[in-house]
Amino acid sequence: MQVFVVTGLLALVFNILLYNVIDPELPELLADQSVENAESMMRNFGMPEDQMDEALEKTRTDTLERMSIGGQLQGFGIGLIIYAVLSLISGAIIKKKEPELEA
Repeated sequence: MQVFVVTGLLALVFNILLYNVIDPELPELLADQSVENAESMMRNFGMPEDQMDEALEKTRTDTLERMSIGGQLQGFGIGLIIYAVLSLISGAIIKKKEPELEA
Protein backbone atom coordinates (compact mmCIF):
# COMPACT_ATOMS: atom_id res chain seq x y z
CA MET A 1 0.00 0.00 0.00
CA GLN A 2 2.81 2.41 0.84
CA VAL A 3 4.28 1.98 -2.63
CA PHE A 4 0.92 2.93 -4.18
CA VAL A 5 0.66 6.03 -1.99
CA VAL A 6 4.19 7.23 -2.72
CA THR A 7 3.81 6.56 -6.44
CA GLY A 8 0.44 8.32 -6.47
CA LEU A 9 1.85 11.33 -4.64
CA LEU A 10 4.76 11.60 -7.07
CA ALA A 11 2.41 11.40 -10.04
CA LEU A 12 0.09 13.97 -8.43
CA VAL A 13 2.91 16.47 -7.83
CA PHE A 14 4.26 15.96 -11.35
CA ASN A 15 0.84 16.41 -12.98
CA ILE A 16 0.09 19.54 -10.97
CA LEU A 17 3.47 20.99 -11.99
CA LEU A 18 2.99 19.95 -15.61
CA TYR A 19 -0.50 21.41 -16.01
CA ASN A 20 0.05 24.59 -13.98
CA VAL A 21 3.75 25.50 -14.18
CA ILE A 22 5.59 23.70 -16.99
CA ASP A 23 2.91 23.95 -19.69
CA PRO A 24 -0.23 25.81 -18.60
CA GLU A 25 -1.63 25.60 -22.16
CA LEU A 26 -1.53 21.78 -22.19
CA PRO A 27 -4.98 21.27 -20.59
CA GLU A 28 -6.59 23.34 -23.36
CA LEU A 29 -4.75 21.38 -26.05
CA LEU A 30 -5.77 18.07 -24.50
CA ALA A 31 -9.37 19.24 -24.13
CA ASP A 32 -9.43 20.27 -27.80
CA GLN A 33 -8.10 16.85 -28.80
CA SER A 34 -10.68 15.08 -26.62
CA VAL A 35 -13.46 17.11 -28.21
CA GLU A 36 -12.19 16.33 -31.72
CA ASN A 37 -12.01 12.60 -30.97
CA ALA A 38 -15.46 12.58 -29.37
CA GLU A 39 -16.94 14.55 -32.28
CA SER A 40 -15.50 12.12 -34.80
CA MET A 41 -16.90 9.15 -32.91
CA MET A 42 -20.32 10.78 -32.51
CA ARG A 43 -20.51 11.63 -36.21
CA ASN A 44 -19.64 8.01 -37.08
CA PHE A 45 -22.54 6.84 -34.91
CA GLY A 46 -24.91 9.38 -36.51
CA MET A 47 -25.69 11.40 -33.38
CA PRO A 48 -28.01 14.41 -33.90
CA GLU A 49 -26.25 17.81 -33.98
CA ASP A 50 -28.08 19.30 -30.96
CA GLN A 51 -27.18 16.34 -28.74
CA MET A 52 -23.64 16.33 -30.07
CA ASP A 53 -23.06 20.01 -29.24
CA GLU A 54 -24.22 19.45 -25.67
CA ALA A 55 -22.10 16.31 -25.26
CA LEU A 56 -19.01 18.01 -26.72
CA GLU A 57 -19.32 20.94 -24.32
CA LYS A 58 -19.61 18.50 -21.43
CA THR A 59 -16.55 16.64 -22.71
CA ARG A 60 -14.57 19.88 -22.79
CA THR A 61 -15.56 20.98 -19.28
CA ASP A 62 -15.02 17.51 -17.79
CA THR A 63 -11.56 17.24 -19.36
CA LEU A 64 -10.50 20.66 -18.09
CA GLU A 65 -11.95 19.92 -14.65
CA ARG A 66 -9.96 16.67 -14.35
CA MET A 67 -6.75 18.57 -15.06
CA SER A 68 -7.36 21.27 -12.45
CA ILE A 69 -5.68 21.04 -9.06
CA GLY A 70 -8.99 20.07 -7.44
CA GLY A 71 -9.61 17.42 -10.09
CA GLN A 72 -6.12 16.04 -9.61
CA LEU A 73 -6.60 15.83 -5.83
CA GLN A 74 -9.98 14.17 -6.27
CA GLY A 75 -8.45 11.62 -8.66
CA PHE A 76 -5.69 10.92 -6.15
CA GLY A 77 -8.25 10.34 -3.39
CA ILE A 78 -10.27 7.96 -5.54
CA GLY A 79 -7.04 6.21 -6.52
CA LEU A 80 -6.14 5.74 -2.85
CA ILE A 81 -9.48 4.07 -2.19
CA ILE A 82 -8.99 1.74 -5.17
CA TYR A 83 -5.42 0.95 -4.08
CA ALA A 84 -6.62 0.15 -0.56
CA VAL A 85 -9.30 -2.23 -1.83
CA LEU A 86 -6.84 -3.96 -4.17
CA SER A 87 -4.31 -4.26 -1.34
CA LEU A 88 -6.91 -5.81 0.94
CA ILE A 89 -7.98 -8.28 -1.73
CA SER A 90 -4.43 -9.29 -2.61
CA GLY A 91 -3.55 -9.55 1.09
CA ALA A 92 -6.50 -11.85 1.70
CA ILE A 93 -5.49 -14.05 -1.25
CA ILE A 94 -1.83 -14.24 -0.29
CA LYS A 95 -2.36 -14.66 3.44
CA LYS A 96 -1.19 -18.03 4.67
CA LYS A 97 -3.15 -19.83 7.29
CA GLU A 98 -1.16 -20.52 10.46
CA PRO A 99 -0.88 -24.23 11.20
CA GLU A 100 -2.86 -25.23 14.26
CA LEU A 101 -0.92 -26.73 17.15
CA GLU A 102 -2.01 -30.16 18.29
CA ALA A 103 -2.72 -30.49 21.99
